[in-house]
Amino acid sequence: MILAAAILIIATFVLVDKLLTPSSTQIVLESGRAIPIEEPSYFTFNTVLLLVICAWVGGMTMVYLLLKATTEVNHQDTFSRAEDTKQEKIAKEFVLSLLDGDEKKIFQKIVESGGEVLQKDLVLETGFSKVQVTRLLDKLEEKGLIIKKRYGLTNKVVLSKNYL
Repeated sequence: MILAAAILIIATFVLVDKLLTPSSTQIVLESGRAIPIEEPSYFTFNTVLLLVICAWVGGMTMVYLLLKATTEVNHQDTFSRAEDTKQEKIAKEFVLSLLDGDEKKIFQKIVESGGEVLQKDLVLETGFSKVQVTRLLDKLEEKGLIIKKRYGLTNKVVLSKNYL
């Protein structure tokens, strides 16, 4: 990676040097006066070939460096996501082991629904009354396990990240 960065720097330096080198200036004396005239600059075949090679090598090393950096970030991100998922699963199982009866059943339904569910759906899925579901959710919210948010005429119940 360091070698690729060095090659990129060298190729860029050569390109900048060749393209930004000013053309030579001639001084012509006419009737005793000095007049600076810029000579048109033309690139020779060798210079053009050098510029093309440097641009190609610089471009390829830039692509290599960008792909290498992207691959490393994706690899680390995938590893971290897998680790987070494993930790979340362990945390949810731990929480479930601490809860009793109806609280455990409600919490399990929230987890099974992907961590987000409507309160009215919990009433339907669990068979508990609306009042019982409300009280159970209040207990889970007091423990910091869920967050209730208003959602029309019902609540949206979301798992809290505080228990992790």
